[in-house]
Amino acid sequence: MSVLLATLVASALCRSSIVERVGGQQLASPVALVLLIPAVAAVGVAVGCVSPSFPRPNPVRARIARGAWALALIALAFVACVAGPASGGTAGASTTAILRNVAVYAVLALAPLFVRMPTFAWLPPTVYALAAIQFGSQVDGTVAVWAMVVDPSGTSTQLAVALTALSITVAGYAMSQREALPSRTRGLPSHAASSFPVD
Repeated sequence: MSVLLATLVASALCRSSIVERVGGQQLASPVALVLLIPAVAAVGVAVGCVSPSFPRPNPVRARIARGAWALALIALAFVACVAGPASGGTAGASTTAILRNVAVYAVLALAPLFVRMPTFAWLPPTVYALAAIQFGSQVDGTVAVWAMVVDPSGTSTQLAVALTALSITVAGYAMSQREALPSRTRGLPSHAASSFPVD
C-alpha cells in the first residue's frame, strides 16, 4: 500500500515532467514521466499479491478472494496513477495511455509470481520500460507497436488489449496457488482426510 501511496504522490508531483535522457544517453524522443510511474505502481500490486509459499488448501472461495484482492490493488494503482495527472497537465499523455500502462506493467509484474519468484517482480516492468524508452521510437517519429507504453496517445484498442491481457493474468494468478492438505492428513485415505477440519 505504501508503494501505491508513493505512486499517487509521484504522479501528482511529476505530472508535467518529461524524461529527455537516461543517464548520459539522450533519448530519440522524450517520454512523459506519468507514462513510466505506472511501472512502480505495478510492482506495488505484485508485492501486495505475494502470498505465503507453504502449501495450503485452495478452495474456490480462496481463488475468488485472491482474484478480488488483485483486482482491488490494480484499481488502487489505476486511481493512484490517474489522480495526480487529473488535476491538470500530463505532459501530453492521455488518461487512456496511463491506464493502458498500468495494465501492461501489472501483467509484467505479476508474471514472476507464476514461477514462484516474487522478488523479481520489479525486473520485467523495468527491462520493458527501458527497452521501450531506448528502442521504441522509430525514425519517422512514431512509436513501435511493441513499445506502446511510451506512446502518449493511448488508443481504445491498446487499452482493450492491455485489459484483456490483465484479466487473463489475474485469473491465472488467482488459480495458480499450490494446493495441498494440512500435513496431519498426509498418508490417510481420502475419506479419512476429509474428516479433519482445515486450519
